[in-house]
Amino acid sequence: MVLFYLILGGALLFLIYLFLRWFYQADAHYVARVIKLFLLGGVLFVLIASLLTGRIAFFLIGAVALLPFYPRIYRFLKNSRNRSFSASSLSGPLSVEKAREILGVSETATREDIVKAHKKLIRKIHPDQGGSDYLALQVNQAKDLLLEILEDS
Repeated sequence: MVLFYLILGGALLFLIYLFLRWFYQADAHYVARVIKLFLLGGVLFVLIASLLTGRIAFFLIGAVALLPFYPRIYRFLKNSRNRSFSASSLSGPLSVEKAREILGVSETATREDIVKAHKKLIRKIHPDQGGSDYLALQVNQAKDLLLEILEDS
């Protein structure tokens, strides 16, 4: 019996190793999608098991207990869909063209256009809204660079 548990523990450790290796090498958006699918599958499994065993009340109590977290979950899911660029596309030194691309402004953009585009984008990717520190830093740097160029000219 001890040998069975040793083999089972070894297999579990190997599966954890494979998962962590995949987790660190995979694209962040793909990992988020896989995690969302597993969570959805888990919820569906618990719902079906609750229905089949006659314990649906426990599932409903759990769903009601999570009510305070629903707005936060909704914001997280909404923000993860709205990201139109990845951190890998923002690597390297920030050029004027890249700064314009990040903010989505043209070469003839005024100070007001740059500030407006910055505010709109930073609302979506701010770390307090489930965004990334790195992306927020890149957006702020893009705004600062474009405003500095406008002031110099």
